[in-house]
Amino acid sequence: MEKIIMNNVFEKRIKIPEWEMDFRADRASGPGGQNVNKTATKVTLKFDIGSSKTLHEEEKKIVLKELRNHINKDGKIVISEQSSRSQFSNRQAVIKKLNDMINDSLKPKQERVETKIPQWQKDERLTGKKKRSEIKKGRGRIDLD
Repeated sequence: MEKIIMNNVFEKRIKIPEWEMDFRADRASGPGGQNVNKTATKVTLKFDIGSSKTLHEEEKKIVLKELRNHINKDGKIVISEQSSRSQFSNRQAVIKKLNDMINDSLKPKQERVETKIPQWQKDERLTGKKKRSEIKKGRGRIDLD
């Protein structure tokens, strides 16, 4: 765990140890000919949030909430990488992805300050809409009666 100073605030960076991760190597998809057909370079990482000893209970709750779209039915985060021809570099990339995802989910969210649209901007928009409406009305059939 390392601490980084950003905007005069200490930000805790969590690094998940590799012994808490499950790795699996498979054959990558896509072009590559013989190399793709005979080598297992695609790396799939599974990380069980519930059984993690690195994360505290509060952190686990936050991660589960923030990364709910990346978590499977078993409560594990599953990430794959196959961009490199090397299993080692795909493994490093998938570890970095996991650590970045967890740290991003644990960053305090900045609250949105609601801003009001100025009246002149609303008026300008409405006059533009009226002008456009008149142009379109002029395209219709003209009744000569």
